[in-house]
Amino acid sequence: MAIPKIEVVTLSKTQSGNLKAFVDIKVGPLVIKKCRLVKQDEKSPFCSAPQEVWEKDGQKKYTPLVIFPDDWKEAINEAAWAAYNA
Repeated sequence: MAIPKIEVVTLSKTQSGNLKAFVDIKVGPLVIKKCRLVKQDEKSPFCSAPQEVWEKDGQKKYTPLVIFPDDWKEAINEAAWAAYNA
């Protein structure tokens, strides 16, 4: 599968621990809102898809609302982190 053009539409930095920013990403004609830029200690930074947070047995659970194809993930990460560091 060919990787479509990827661009960051908006970026909002945050001061919330490992969560560094929220980004809206345009993948071809599709805009995916509220992706998350995450940097955890001793792990590679990544861009995660928007997610739903819910609670079960007193613990937070997370479910992705969009699943990126594996061959798109690197291009999405590169575009999102380039915008963050610009």
